[in-house]
Amino acid sequence: MGETERAIRTAGANVVLVSRDGLPARDTWDSYLRGHGPMDRTARRIRAVERLESLGGTVLCLAADVCNLEEMQKTLDSR
Repeated sequence: MGETERAIRTAGANVVLVSRDGLPARDTWDSYLRGHGPMDRTARRIRAVERLESLGGTVLCLAADVCNLEEMQKTLDSR
């Protein structure tokens, strides 16, 4: 079990995942998964988020380039 999974299981941690590409809107995930195979990169990422949430935590997925401080600040400010 990884540290993120452990934190969610033991403390009900809320997790923020930041990636350059982001994920599609949550209300489209079921449709996306039906239309894409298990090896699709985005489908794997959606399933990983769902797995984390099934452990009892909340996962917020944001899109930003973590190497770009201005972009990160804008992303954080928008929440």
